[in-house]
Formats: sequence, structure tokens, C-alpha cells
Amino acid sequence: TRGSQQTAKTPPRSHLVVASARRDTMPSSEEWARRKHRIIACCFSFVTGYVDAISLSRWHVFLTMMTGNVVFMGRDISLGSAPGSHDLAYKCCVLATFFSGALGYRLAETRWPNRGASRLGVPLGILMLFGEVALCSGFVSSEHHSYRLMILPFVPMFGVLTAACMAGRLATTTTMATGHFMTLANTGAKLLQRQALSSVERVKALMSVGILLCILLGTAVGSSVYSRYGHRGAHGALLPIGPLLALLFWLHDHLAKPQKLVKRMNKILRESKPEGRSRNSCSEDASRAGNDAGNNESEDAVMDVELGVHANELAESEDIEVDELSSTRSGNSSITGGDIEDEQHSGAVSGSAPELSTEV
Repeated sequence: TRGSQQTAKTPPRSHLVVASARRDTMPSSEEWARRKHRIIACCFSFVTGYVDAISLSRWHVFLTMMTGNVVFMGRDISLGSAPGSHDLAYKCCVLATFFSGALGYRLAETRWPNRGASRLGVPLGILMLFGEVALCSGFVSSEHHSYRLMILPFVPMFGVLTAACMAGRLATTTTMATGHFMTLANTGAKLLQRQALSSVERVKALMSVGILLCILLGTAVGSSVYSRYGHRGAHGALLPIGPLLALLFWLHDHLAKPQKLVKRMNKILRESKPEGRSRNSCSEDASRAGNDAGNNESEDAVMDVELGVHANELAESEDIEVDELSSTRSGNSSITGGDIEDEQHSGAVSGSAPELSTEV
């Protein structure tokens, strides 16, 4: 019973071979998902740094970081508007537009779960594209009073971006650096105290480092573009931002719920790549090994049966020999008994012979 329990608990050798082949050939799905999260978060951070550098030079306000705009509002309330900056009402319009984008994302998530950002990304990306085309074509002059209002088509997209990053799969902000500095400070304190970091803490620290570096890099690129081409020449620098953010929103929603198109593309790539063939060959080898193991087990079973039959034949032959030995022993005993009787009879005859002689 113990042997049967052990064989019931341990899986067959074919299953172990297949599992080891899969472990060697297939990458970790959890590690790949974390890598995709970091890549998309870094892309968002680069875009926000790039856009803020250009918007601050154009309109003297931030497109993505509303904290800075609130600081500007506080300064305007106490000291008045700085030379070259806009008034308090203008900054309130920017905040309201950003709020409308974040509110629209929450409503879209209620209507289309895990698809809110991608649903809003396409129309808002087209709106951003039209606004930048209007600036490039000279339809709106930079000296005109309405030029400062051209920031409003860009702001709702970044309200959606901030809300999606904080409430979506990333669960972090890609527009501000303060929270990421706090994450790195906590990680550094644990390392100084020689405490072990969990896998979640390591992922957060890596993501914080990537976001900070990408914000810095995006800001440097945006500032260099604006300084190179000047105020008018930099018109058109935001042309690819709308379509790029729409694509990133689509990828962000794919992290929460995979798209059907992506599943089909992954299936086609797996079938076309040599890795897929190698995996198939590995699985075939594993199945062959499993079949060989099964055949070996069946051969062992046949050998066990043959050995059992042979043992039974040997036992039967031994029983036959024992019976023959017992029969021979009984025959010998009967023969010796007959000899004794003959000897007694001959003795009686020899003893009666003198009597007969005397009588004669």
C-alpha cells in the first residue's frame, strides 16, 4: 500500500520530461509582463518630459504637471502675473481642461472596462494633430491673442494619461518625480540597514529609476529642439505626440486585457519563428521520451509477468520432485518390510528342519 501511494503521488516520467522541456524553453510570463510595464511607463515619461519642455517655452505653463501650474497661480495671486506669463484665468482654464480629460477617462472606464484610454486616445490624438497643424500652417499666428488658447487641444490628452497611469495597470505616475524619489529613498534605507528587498519593491525601484531618467531625457530633447528651431520653427514639434500617445494607450489597455489582434499576431509569430519550431521539437522529443518511458514500463511489466510464470513453473516442478521423492521413500520402506518378513519366514523354515530330521 505504501508503494502504491508513492506511485500515485509521483507523476509519470513522461510528464516530468515535458515539464522540464517547457521550463527550459519558455520564458517567465511574470517577468515579461513586468518588463512591458516598465517599457510603457518609460515611454509615457519621455513624452511628458518632452511636451512639458516645449509647452513651458511656448505658453509658459505645463501641459502635464498641474502642480507647477498651481504654484504659478499662487504666485500670481500674491505677486501678480510675472512678465511674459499669462493671467490667473488662463491658468484656471488649463486646470479645468486637464480635469475634464481625467473625468472623461473615468467615465470611459465605466462604459468600456479596461478600454477607456484607448477609446479616448484616438479622438484626442486627432485633436492634438489638428492643433499642431494649425500652428505649423500659420493659421493661428503666434502674435495673435488666440495663440495662447492653442494649448487647450493638448491638455485633455494628458489628463487621460495621468488618470490611466495612476488607476490602470501601471499604478504609478509618469508626470511627477517626487513620489519616485520617495520610493528610491525607502529602498536605499532598507539597503543601508541590510534588509532584504521583496520582488515588488525591486520592481518599484527599477520603475522609479526608469521614469526619472526618461523624464530627464525627454526634457533635454524637448529643450534642445525648441532652442534649435526657435519659437516659430518649433511649430510641428508636437505633430507625432498625438498618434504616439494613442498607440501607447492601446498598448496600456492591452496590459489589462489582451487584444484579439495581438493574440493573433503572437500566434503567427510563434508559428513563424524558429523558436516556435525548437519548442515544438522539444515538445516532440519530450513526447517521444514519454513514449519510450511508457514502452520501457510496459516491457518491464511483461518481464515481470514472464518471471512470475517462470517462478510458478519452478514451484510446480519442485512440488513434483517432492512428490516423487516421497513416493520413492514409501516404496523403499515397503521393500525393506518385505525383506524382513522373508528373513523371518526363512528362519522359521530352517528352525523346523532339525525336527523333521529327528523324526525321520
